[in-house]
Amino acid sequence: MRDIKRKILTRSAFGIRGLARIFKAMDENGNRKLECDDFRWGLMDYGVSVSKEEAAEILGHFDKNGDGRVDFDEFLVTLRVSIITH
Repeated sequence: MRDIKRKILTRSAFGIRGLARIFKAMDENGNRKLECDDFRWGLMDYGVSVSKEEAAEILGHFDKNGDGRVDFDEFLVTLRVSIITH
C-alpha cells in the first residue's frame, strides 16, 4: 500500500491539482467515482501491476464510506494522510 501511495504522490508533485489530474485520468467513464476496474487500470498506468482482487483490496483502503467506489474526497483524504504521516 505504501508503494502505491508513493507512486501516486510522486506523479502529483504533492499538489491537489496534480492529484485531481491523476484522479480524472483514472476515472475512465467520467462519473467522478473510481470503481475497481478504474482503479486497477489507473494503477497499471503508473506501473503498478495488480490483480482484480488486489485492486479491490486497495480500493477498500481508499473507500471510506464503504460504497464500493472512491470519490475524489476519499482519494484526497487517504493520500493526504500519507503525506502527513510520511
